Amino acid sequence: PEDRKVMKTHVKEGRRILLENGLVMTALIAHGHHSFDIIDPYPLESDLLPYPSELSSPGARLNVMLNTRMVSLADVYDAFHRPNILLTGPEIKRKMIEKNPDQTYFILELYKAGIFEE
Repeated sequence: PEDRKVMKTHVKEGRRILLENGLVMTALIAHGHHSFDIIDPYPLESDLLPYPSELSSPGARLNVMLNTRMVSLADVYDAFHRPNILLTGPEIKRKMIEKNPDQTYFILELYKAGIFEE
């Protein structure tokens, strides 16, 4: 539990570093990609960055949201491949869909295209 608490601080620290370097869209994506975890979302909705004026149009917001969702899927896929997680390829695929039921079609397409490997 303590490690998890410390790990969650990387979201805000990463956001700070990216913003200091003028990478606003990247900061929004990096900061928000964990919020899609349906079991333990972080940062909380109230902690998410407000959209800066240059990214406030509906198209820009949609672009940020879609990119954030893709990064979140890649992050979960990567997490399931850590050395301390002993899952088979089919188990990872099943868990990817369980954690992201709204993205089942996209996940299956990523596997079909060979981007995710079973």
